Amino acid sequence: MLGEEQLERLLLPVGEMTKKQVREAAERLGIRTAQKPDSQDVCFITRSEGRKSFLQERMETKPAKVITTDGEEVGRVPAVELVTIGQRKNLGIGGMGEPKFVLEVDVAEGKVVVGNRDDRLVEAQPVAPVEWVGQPVEGPLLVQCRAHGKVAEGRVVAGYVGSRDAEALRDGSHAADFSGYEQMEQTDDHILWGEPQPRVAPGQSIVFYEGDIVVGGTTALPVSSRAADLSETIDVATKVSSSVNLSAKPPVSLSANQPNLATAGSPIGAAR
Repeated sequence: MLGEEQLERLLLPVGEMTKKQVREAAERLGIRTAQKPDSQDVCFITRSEGRKSFLQERMETKPAKVITTDGEEVGRVPAVELVTIGQRKNLGIGGMGEPKFVLEVDVAEGKVVVGNRDDRLVEAQPVAPVEWVGQPVEGPLLVQCRAHGKVAEGRVVAGYVGSRDAEALRDGSHAADFSGYEQMEQTDDHILWGEPQPRVAPGQSIVFYEGDIVVGGTTALPVSSRAADLSETIDVATKVSSSVNLSAKPPVSLSANQPNLATAGSPIGAAR
């Protein structure tokens, strides 16, 4: 994750160009890849072998049990290291009625927890310390967690904010009382969502926008059981009290008609 010191020296020469314009410029410069088809996958992961073969050649994998949120074992997976948050297929748990999604992956314990579609939703997402492009933004932001996903409205706060702190959150103050929570939970930054959102896989990049300007970024941390259900400790109606201009130009995407910002999924996409 690049910080302010690196961003000060960063140049993005094609940052305002569309993919078509970049190809035209490459054609004029005689670059041989000017008309090369777009790559949709990681270049070193072959279509025939996939990531399973790539990873298993480089790391040891082990099986894991698949359990429901009630603790019932419903299946097993051959390699827990290859399972990711939100995964629905290849879990060996067919015939369970409505689709099941991966909610938690515990490699050390050899355990994968699955649940229903609504079980994926959380009101708060733990994140690593945020790298801001400039000064930290305390108000609501547009948040993008997936390169092709929709943006969501959220606010970055330190630790959990209980209902007793709703007034402090409403006026933008972060001077909340965290005495009732564990130390680890106090030190984590969190995104408080305007509306519950699917939990984000640990390590996934998360980018913050004001309009179409990148203002910061971070990576997701694992969602604890408390973060998954904060209905008793967070006043959802007050956690995002001011609105974001959702009619502003949306953040960059990776489509052929959008600016070719190599930084669409990374906080190095600062407008500099």
